[in-house]
Amino acid sequence: MGAPGGGGGPFPPSMMRDDPQAARDDVIKGTDDDAIISSYLRTRSLDTFTEQFIKSGTVPSQTTTTTAAAATTHETGIKKQIVSLGCGSDTRYFKFKAKGLSAHKYFEIDFPESTAKKAVVIKKNKALPTLFLSECVLIYIQPGDSDAIVNWVGANMDASLFVVYEQINPTDAFGAMMLRNLK
Repeated sequence: MGAPGGGGGPFPPSMMRDDPQAARDDVIKGTDDDAIISSYLRTRSLDTFTEQFIKSGTVPSQTTTTTAAAATTHETGIKKQIVSLGCGSDTRYFKFKAKGLSAHKYFEIDFPESTAKKAVVIKKNKALPTLFLSECVLIYIQPGDSDAIVNWVGANMDASLFVVYEQINPTDAFGAMMLRNLK
């Protein structure tokens, strides 16, 4: 935190510059706190789907959601990876690791300062069935950028699946907060 000229103050350094994109990024990062109210159902749903993906012995196009199939195919040893887009403070990887459930590779992707190295590693594992988690990410990026992400996945991954959780009701409490944050 700092004020103009390097002094202390209540604002992040990006807001002290004439850089609207950096200021917008700070607002986006701040939505993590705003979304706490809706996080339980969202997290539970993504955890359930992720666990089924890890346990399933099939590739995404053949994935079954039956508990019996998931329980018996987990032992097949099929290597899979998960890519969590816009992971923020997500602890999903650690929860699954503690349960003894982990994908062969698990990548957490967020702002550019942390993505370059991770993207190179993901591309090296393109043959693994891969689950992409996108939790309240696409609403914050330009449509062309989300198209570029999907196109990159299509061009670089052999077997992939997207789970997308986005705000779709602008009139509920979560949607109203998201709209305020986008202004």
